Amino acid sequence: MKKYNITVAGTGYVGLSLAVLLAQHNSVIALDVIEEKVEQINNRQSPIQDKEIENLEMENGISYNELQKEAIKKALEKNLLIITGGPGTGKTTIIKAIVALYKRLNKLSYDALIHDLALLAPTGRASK
Repeated sequence: MKKYNITVAGTGYVGLSLAVLLAQHNSVIALDVIEEKVEQINNRQSPIQDKEIENLEMENGISYNELQKEAIKKALEKNLLIITGGPGTGKTTIIKAIVALYKRLNKLSYDALIHDLALLAPTGRASK
């Protein structure tokens, strides 16, 4: 497979997602004017703001623990995420946050959301 040199201007959610996806098989440079965001990316940290997660916590009246926050961020950075755990560990809570944040960051209508997003839950409450 031929490897390309690609530059992505802007590391908002869409630009960052594209850069990460393209970097799997190409050489990618992502540019942004926000120095803090560039520093986070260079340090392999997600620039997806914790503020968005904090907003979800306030809106839903809950507090995510650090592992839940990490799962939410990872789901938005990757094409596939598997969430496992026993009853009451917060799987459904995490999935609701991922879907809400994905919809918000991509400015999607409900119809566009159900077209773009696939969730699989073989059993239990999350499958409903």
